[in-house]
Amino acid sequence: MKLDQHIADLLYRYDCVIVPDFGGFVANYQPAKINSRTNTFSPPAKQLSFNRNLKSNDGLLASHIIEKYKVSYEEALRSISNCVSEYKKELQVGKRILIENVGVLYLDEHSNILFEPLSKVNFLIDAFGLEKFHVNPIKEETKIVALKSPKIRSIHSGRIAAAIAIPLFFVGASLIFQQNGKVNYNQMQFSNLGFSKAETKYNVRDANFFLEEENTDESAFDAMIKNAEARTFIIEEIKPVKENWFIVGGCFSEEENAEAFVNKLKAEGYPAKQIKQFKKLHAVAYQAFEKEADARAFLADLKSKDTSAWLLKKK
Repeated sequence: MKLDQHIADLLYRYDCVIVPDFGGFVANYQPAKINSRTNTFSPPAKQLSFNRNLKSNDGLLASHIIEKYKVSYEEALRSISNCVSEYKKELQVGKRILIENVGVLYLDEHSNILFEPLSKVNFLIDAFGLEKFHVNPIKEETKIVALKSPKIRSIHSGRIAAAIAIPLFFVGASLIFQQNGKVNYNQMQFSNLGFSKAETKYNVRDANFFLEEENTDESAFDAMIKNAEARTFIIEEIKPVKENWFIVGGCFSEEENAEAFVNKLKAEGYPAKQIKQFKKLHAVAYQAFEKEADARAFLADLKSKDTSAWLLKKK
């Protein structure tokens, strides 16, 4: 008899399920969260962990087995003990134990039992029917507004002709009047015609002064648009990630096999790399992380694809 399904069934109703003489599976409430790295939203759930110090029999697992199989209390404890013995044997030879729908158990270098929870099942009944979903971030749009060219006021040709014809009319009339009245032209003043002789004025200016001509060419306005101030984007410098945690996908005794596995993961879009610090083997990591929380979130998403992946802390 396997204990996998019994442990999973009890975790829906209880926050702690103890396997006598082995350890306890503890479920803690975890609120809904957002993973900014993968742009995913996760509903509230029970975060599972394993405590090897919880070994005392509280009767919960045995009572569940008695109710399910209609056996005696002694037979239930005997079945649990047989499963625990198999678990311990597999751990001692370096195998990884998969508790279906719950998580994976394995030993580290110091013979401590480590636990990696699976993210396939949400044991929180209040979140039943809620699933993880992914969103695409909204990209900011940049609009370029063209500057309107200022209107150039034009003078009607009729006004120019009138401005020229009126003075000529008065000059012609004065000439006729001089001939009829025998008036000396040299003694005639402009004031008789209604005009005053303008005084000659001299403008003193600095030698460094330059008079710029007004540029009415339409190309100038095109240049104004081209030279308009462009929007500036500030790109933050991407700092290198400190590699404190690794998501290991496999360990190989031959380096060629490790390199082939790295190329395979890179072809799938992972920033894979080879690390050489696990029991003198060539370990290959899916990705490196600086913070443990980010590494565990990545591993939880990866479990749906690769159940054998595990977390390694840098020495």
